[in-house]
Amino acid sequence: MQLKTDKFLQVVDCLPNLLTAASREDFTIAVATLMPISIEPYCVLTGHKNFVTAIKLTSDCRFLISGDADGVVIKWDLQNFGEQHRVISESKHESPVYIICFDNNEQFKTVSIDGKIKFWLLKPFKEYYIAETGKFL
Repeated sequence: MQLKTDKFLQVVDCLPNLLTAASREDFTIAVATLMPISIEPYCVLTGHKNFVTAIKLTSDCRFLISGDADGVVIKWDLQNFGEQHRVISESKHESPVYIICFDNNEQFKTVSIDGKIKFWLLKPFKEYYIAETGKFL
């Protein structure tokens, strides 16, 4: 059996025993295990209202950060899927988020075509600095 890939964008982050991919059709994120390889997702994360354009896992696989074509950034708690598993940022980019990178498991950056690099804290989830670089082409 092969995993159908026609509904997934090429937005993937892979860590030991975990794989993530963004769905093109319904703006969700499918999280599946790599060992053993699973045809069905471990879980499906819903909350974006546009295409997911960037995904990044913390090195301990506890949190996933995603950004979308509307500039929205969401923090997902992959260990607690109750009411608080999803936190949508109050601040957003003016354009799609294309890069997410972690400094450590407490801080990360998002980069957008709007020419801004936003610096974030994971706990509490908030933006704390914006660097203006000029618009990217």
